Amino acid sequence: MQGRIDPRDYQAQVDQANAQLGLAQVQLQSAERQLDVARVQYPAQLAEAEAQEQTVRANLAQASAAYQRQKSVDIRATSQQNIDTATA
Repeated sequence: MQGRIDPRDYQAQVDQANAQLGLAQVQLQSAERQLDVARVQYPAQLAEAEAQEQTVRANLAQASAAYQRQKSVDIRATSQQNIDTATA
């Protein structure tokens, strides 16, 4: 008695493996594109954040100087509005 193996099960597994391989390749290509975009965007975002930090530090220094200036002025030589603005 000689048995014959049905090749359909084997072929179904091969087809499934090929489909999974194709999906993995597409996912890899997508990840590579995202990496390319990140390599451009992230340095630009970092530079923008650093510039914003410098602006905030400059604003803080200016506000501190205005506060110190108003604080050192005789109360009769300034207005409440100037004091409020310097402390805001």
